Amino acid sequence: MSEYDPDQMRSFMTEENYHPGAVLSELKRKVADLRHLTDLITNSRAMRVSDNRGAIGDDLLKAYETTMLAYGDVKQIGRLSNDQQREILVMVDDILRGKREYAHFQLTRNCDGIKELFTNKTYLITKQQDKK
Repeated sequence: MSEYDPDQMRSFMTEENYHPGAVLSELKRKVADLRHLTDLITNSRAMRVSDNRGAIGDDLLKAYETTMLAYGDVKQIGRLSNDQQREILVMVDDILRGKREYAHFQLTRNCDGIKELFTNKTYLITKQQDKK
């Protein structure tokens, strides 16, 4: 297994050195190592892990790979305006201060925005134009 340096990872995630590619590649490498280790333990005759536990571990890894690691391959469909982002950050700030219980977002039916269910407010996503 490769050496994990938490200080280096923290530096990649600071505002000055933000490098999502480095974080994602390190994460993919760790998941690949974990996949190898899980297969090794599940198939080992010395460890005697039940098939059920092996299947559960495998399912959890697959779920993690298809959710967390998929974000690196997603093409951005658009973005919220700065005012909309500010409004959402105020909601989050209100939750942290205890003024609000929760904020629940979901995609609109046309997938052209997100809707906050508690206030019933819709934030439309503006499409990005390809710059040539």
